[in-house]
Amino acid sequence: MKAFIEEMWKSNDREMIVRHISSIVPEHTLITDYTFEVARLLDDSKCCCIVLNEKQLPLFIGFCDKESNENCNLAHWYIKNRLTRLGLKMPINAIDDRCCNTHKLICLMTTGVYVELWGMERPGRKDPFHLMQLGSNCLVPANKKGCAEWRAKVVERLREVIWEKPLDKNKVVQLYLYTIAIVNIYEWNDGLPSPEQHSYATLDEIMVMRALINSKSHWHTKYKTPSYTIDAIRAVKSPYKKHIRKIRTTREYQTKSIDEFVDILRNGTDRMAEKMRMVTRKETEYSKGFIEFLQRQRNHASRGCLESGLPFELQYTVIPPKKSSTLQLNEYAVVETQSPLERGGLQ
Repeated sequence: MKAFIEEMWKSNDREMIVRHISSIVPEHTLITDYTFEVARLLDDSKCCCIVLNEKQLPLFIGFCDKESNENCNLAHWYIKNRLTRLGLKMPINAIDDRCCNTHKLICLMTTGVYVELWGMERPGRKDPFHLMQLGSNCLVPANKKGCAEWRAKVVERLREVIWEKPLDKNKVVQLYLYTIAIVNIYEWNDGLPSPEQHSYATLDEIMVMRALINSKSHWHTKYKTPSYTIDAIRAVKSPYKKHIRKIRTTREYQTKSIDEFVDILRNGTDRMAEKMRMVTRKETEYSKGFIEFLQRQRNHASRGCLESGLPFELQYTVIPPKKSSTLQLNEYAVVETQSPLERGGLQ
């Protein structure tokens, strides 16, 4: 790879790349991460600091000797200077794995680059998908005999800490049948009294159900009943989840949910508790325990590190369907995530 770069790199490439990156600005969110894999391309660097905006476009890329507050502050100083020069508004939200920078129960929330340099109300927040990855690393391997089913249930239970649980299947089917003649169910929902309104996750599911059942494509001929269709949409490896927005939970719900989960794993006596304990790792010198992981995340949740820092209308990037798409439905990409960055760094 190094030889390829040396051979293909042209004299004006660096200037062109810097000019392009300098033209990119954030609207409301900064996403910061250090990656070590890409730094192996250089001999004198150990890690790479990357800052993205809410559209996953690079605001800053810099190689450094270590992950530190000093290097992070310098990177963000460049970005803030760019926005100040252009007279643009400052971002209001940040995603950073270090968030409040401690696992302890009590910490100071008025320090860090996002508060001191950017003037935000609090330090950055965690990426929920990264949280799921950390939790999965505290479970036994998925291919361990007799563990796949219950490992999946533990992952699903952990997911319910961060995202609201979907509406009961039978209720979704009833709502689908009740609104079958309503063209725009979003406008219809907005006209309902506030306590009777349905979540956007439920409405998105109904839109996908409509598209599949009414589709003329031979790929979708099996979707004939609402019950079968909703099962397919909610399947683990369903390709239709990209059309559905999930609702983030509040910090109060998250702390309560984690407390209940820990109590099940520690004190539960039924079969479900026993099976869940079977697939969770214990804290040892060589592995991190799942219960200890939950306790650490409980402290973060109590400070709002696992909450979304954006109103719901800004939490997703809407991707219009292509003209050639079989299902003419919008796709939704999560804004507050480092997943594309981390996945790219590992490839």
